[in-house]
Amino acid sequence: DKYYNAVVCAESEDKARWTHPDSEKKNWDGKNDFYEMWENVENVKVKYIGEAKDGLKKGVICFNYNDG
Repeated sequence: DKYYNAVVCAESEDKARWTHPDSEKKNWDGKNDFYEMWENVENVKVKYIGEAKDGLKKGVICFNYNDG
């Protein structure tokens, strides 16, 4: 089981990096066991892809997860 990538709407690169693809977890707490690159927030790479439409809710838009 692992997350491969995610598209996130955030106010900054840092806030995007700290948003976990699992919406139930919302943000990192340093105590949870995450998979692969989300195992440690320092491993998360962020790429700016553009400006969000006004009114778009901040958070995870979509993610790629492989179950098992």
